[in-house]
Amino acid sequence: MCGTVLRREQLHLLLAGTLPARSAESRLVLRALVDSGGRVGNACAFAAGLRMGSRFRVARLLRRETLPQLEELAAWVRVLGWILWSQEGPVALERIAMSEGLEASVCCRTVRRLTGATWTEARTRGPEWLVALLAARCSALAGRREAGGEAAVVGWAERSA
Repeated sequence: MCGTVLRREQLHLLLAGTLPARSAESRLVLRALVDSGGRVGNACAFAAGLRMGSRFRVARLLRRETLPQLEELAAWVRVLGWILWSQEGPVALERIAMSEGLEASVCCRTVRRLTGATWTEARTRGPEWLVALLAARCSALAGRREAGGEAAVVGWAERSA
């Protein structure tokens, strides 16, 4: 129990120091994701638990803060939590999956989808590497948002002309 609390606090500090979470609302979303271990369940219930009204408001907030969508951000939180757990001592992903009530194959695919690396590679590279990947993902979203926003304005102007 104590290890879980310390891991979550360490995870929160890593994310707070790395992610471009500018608003109090986005920090609240990150804290809730960390506290839930990256498990969202129902996005509507998650948003209601944060008193944000709807999942659409959460989605707009994450988009505005150039953070990944809720499901993807939750997956990053889960994988980072697993890597922090593995740093405490040698533990197989299968054991982590079992303790969290997940299938090991799903966990392996999640790690591969987010990082492009296997669990062993991700665990060896450590949490700093994973946080740097997440920061790069947020930067890519920011670049795409700027390019997309500009293109959307031009597209709208062309349609109305």
